[in-house]
Amino acid sequence: MTDVRATIIELKETLRDGWDEGQGVRLSDAVVQLALDVCRRLAMDGFAEVDTLPGSDGSLLLIVHVDEAVGVTAEVVVNVDTTLDVYIHTGALDPIGIDGVSIERCVQLVGYAQEYADAKIL
Repeated sequence: MTDVRATIIELKETLRDGWDEGQGVRLSDAVVQLALDVCRRLAMDGFAEVDTLPGSDGSLLLIVHVDEAVGVTAEVVVNVDTTLDVYIHTGALDPIGIDGVSIERCVQLVGYAQEYADAKIL
């Protein structure tokens, strides 16, 4: 597994304006710092399997692999205005999304996704 923090820093260093067929915006220091803070908090709560994808608008998507066996993932969008949006994917259901959450609420929502995955296994 790739260290997501190293990937975030690499994206910051390598992406330039126009990276996405002329439309991509580079990541701001604030977006990178918030993404690193979110990853740190997720790791503290046991969510270390995280992938990341840059958004062409300068946002960053963090994909948290909650429980792949039952198809539960969480997506955390670190927006350019340094707000966080969280989307929980539970497989058969439509994603549940909550916009504008704090880091603490973000980690709490990912924890709820884990509880859902655990209950689904039982």
